[in-house]
Amino acid sequence: YHTPSPEASPISIFDSTLINGKGRHTGGPPTDLFRLTVIKGLRYRLRLIAMSCDPNWVFSIDGHQ
Repeated sequence: YHTPSPEASPISIFDSTLINGKGRHTGGPPTDLFRLTVIKGLRYRLRLIAMSCDPNWVFSIDGHQ
């Protein structure tokens, strides 16, 4: 289900991340993504998880400044 390491490129590129346990990966099923309705003034914890050595995220929240 994966590319053997001798065949992989020398630079690994992560292609999936979980946000609070939900996410998708290349070639995987079209599962639901994480959604959250927020209430102003409350705090929320988002857990971002990637099974890669060097994830470099650009993360944003729609409608947030």
